[in-house]
Amino acid sequence: METIERLTRKQFADRTAVTARLRRLTEAGGDHNYLIVEVGPCRSIQFLSSCGAAVIYAEVSSGNYCRPGCTCPPTAAERPQLLALGWRPPTKKKFLNFYRVAPFLGEADGHAVSALLAATVRILRTRSARLRVNEHLDW
Repeated sequence: METIERLTRKQFADRTAVTARLRRLTEAGGDHNYLIVEVGPCRSIQFLSSCGAAVIYAEVSSGNYCRPGCTCPPTAAERPQLLALGWRPPTKKKFLNFYRVAPFLGEADGHAVSALLAATVRILRTRSARLRVNEHLDW
């Protein structure tokens, strides 16, 4: 697993670099590739795909996996913002996090997913939280 300990605002603002990282999920590795952006305690955005796939499955943590009393799930103000970006709400059984499937065929799709990531981070990130990115390519 390749891990970047800290991602500066400047690095995160480089959409070309972020798009390239996301593209690697569909062009390298094996069947279980993922990129997880940790926005804070219990707050993350995950992108999953397989080498050769034309789509990326994405999730935003909903708090359904947190311990009782956890204050990390999206707030009542954040939930409608996530839905406005096109994230589907969690379901009771199958999809316990916010979720979305996005096409990833060309450069425009990559930039759209990168923009979705940036907008989602702006909703979930607190001022003090540093981003941590974990990438796993299943070789």
